Amino acid sequence: MMNNQRVEDTQDVVAVSFLSSLYTVVRIVHPFSKEVLVDYSNKESQLFSGCCICSKKQAHPCKQDGCMAEKAYMEEKGLHKLVRYHHKLWLVAVIPLLYKAKPSVLELVKDVTSALTIEDDEYRETVLFQQFFMQMNDTIVKDKLTGLYNKKYLYSRLDRDIREAAANQQTVSLLFIDLDKFKLINDDCGHMEGDQVLADVAKIFCNTIRIKEDWACRFGGDEFIVCLNNVKEASAYQIAERIRIKIFQLRQDKDPGISASIGVYTINMKKTLRNMSMEEIIDMADKQMYLAKKRGGNCTAMNR
Repeated sequence: MMNNQRVEDTQDVVAVSFLSSLYTVVRIVHPFSKEVLVDYSNKESQLFSGCCICSKKQAHPCKQDGCMAEKAYMEEKGLHKLVRYHHKLWLVAVIPLLYKAKPSVLELVKDVTSALTIEDDEYRETVLFQQFFMQMNDTIVKDKLTGLYNKKYLYSRLDRDIREAAANQQTVSLLFIDLDKFKLINDDCGHMEGDQVLADVAKIFCNTIRIKEDWACRFGGDEFIVCLNNVKEASAYQIAERIRIKIFQLRQDKDPGISASIGVYTINMKKTLRNMSMEEIIDMADKQMYLAKKRGGNCTAMNR
């Protein structure tokens, strides 16, 4: 039984000109196939054209668990969320309805990059919500010391990257990096110098990998994970070696020095016989890292 939030005929409602003037995207979409049934958006706008709002980089159908369109329709209630896309902040509303007797959702999207502000009563300051949102997001998903992503981000992002690679028949290469004898630096030189080494190692990652396609996270202590999207085995190994050499050069003339053991694991979605979970892929990269440790450290090991 449909509740009052779903209406039988929305043609007259959606066609009202003020909706198009208020929102950049105004369209009716099938909640499961993501087929656009009718689009009242500004014809000049290509925002989210050909893709689900939940899954900005993918074509239809959206493979993401808990897709916003599906969730709104199944739960019979409207949903709202903020999305960062094309360096802007967008307010998204999805409302379940029936369109010509078909299961449907109404999607409304609006640019609120410069529209939302937050006032701080204590300091009487008003800041753009985008700035506040980005600061809060960084606090949640980034490691304070290194500025790299944290484990929370890792498990969210890696799962998405694996799904996307599977959909596009591409590769995912994971680098598991452990600093050799890092404890000696903390013991002999103090934790402040140890922290500086971790920050310097993080800079090496950021200066070596591609900013948009790849990402790095602090897995814990002196362990790191770097994800290289659509990078094959040979190239992943070369990137790992560049990272290893740069880490070794950080304290080449100091005692104690620093080096890294790196494990590389690449899964090729064209060749794999079964789907691997992100936990399995992390574990395989971890095993390669321990193989590098057994070889004496300061080396890279990879699956063949």
